[in-house]
Amino acid sequence: MGNTGKTEVSFVVMDAGIANELSVQGTGRLTITAGVERKTVAVELEKRIVAVTGIGGNYSIDSLDIWGKSTNPSAPDYHHSSSTSFSGDNLRSSEKYGSPASQGGIGATYTEVIDVSKLQKNVTVSIKTIPAQGHKQSFEVETAAALSGKRVTHVVLSTRTTQASHRQMIDGNCTGRMNLTVEE
Repeated sequence: MGNTGKTEVSFVVMDAGIANELSVQGTGRLTITAGVERKTVAVELEKRIVAVTGIGGNYSIDSLDIWGKSTNPSAPDYHHSSSTSFSGDNLRSSEKYGSPASQGGIGATYTEVIDVSKLQKNVTVSIKTIPAQGHKQSFEVETAAALSGKRVTHVVLSTRTTQASHRQMIDGNCTGRMNLTVEE
């Protein structure tokens, strides 16, 4: 049996190597907040999730975040993967993953805002900001979701060669999938 009652998870980290694994399951109220800015690899993360299951609802969230320089020149400087399952009264979340050009990154940002009563979601984000010789900077996002409610995604690219913005909203009983790859 998972958590019953209230769960709060919160962390803010500045300029440190990180490997963070989170796994929570249960019923009741869940709050997760995270904010990380790692200037040495030009990656920023902001996340807030608030969920209330009510009677008969439940949640399960598994996520992995890895920050750091790899000895493999094609490996990302930041990797995030998560799986979320929720049914209940309401889950509201906002997540932002970015690689600011002002800090030497690729100049891409992915933002997602969700307000749902049911959700099955998988997300993978990989960001490479310190390329080895012969490799490029890259920003990759892959998402898949089935939901009852609203989901808004917004991608902004501001690279040396590309200026672009893409916004998508789905509302109702929906499924959505997005794959984004940017190399510069």
